[in-house]
Amino acid sequence: MSKNQKIALPTSKGLLFVDPIDILYCNSAGSYTNIFLSNSKKFTIAKNLKEISEKLPAQMFARIHRSHIINIGHVVEFINGNSQTVLLDNGEEFQLSKSKKHEFLEKFIKL
Repeated sequence: MSKNQKIALPTSKGLLFVDPIDILYCNSAGSYTNIFLSNSKKFTIAKNLKEISEKLPAQMFARIHRSHIINIGHVVEFINGNSQTVLLDNGEEFQLSKSKKHEFLEKFIKL
């Protein structure tokens, strides 16, 4: 995917073209996926989360749980407590699967 390429989201009217940076996160809804944008809009797509994850730029997104993909550009904090939590800049919190922790943390440069 080139730097300025947008993603086409099918809607009831046609297609909505979205810059991947505007996607906050995606979550699984069975064989559907809910896509949440930074402008508070939500779209439900008739594709499962695995299909969506294959279309998103790997350097920008991380699958942190079997039911969640997040845009790492919107991550503000990782909390390593009893349950590992990721906090996004919109205030949403997500539990990080233990099996996905290493892959998630590898996307960031540590000082």
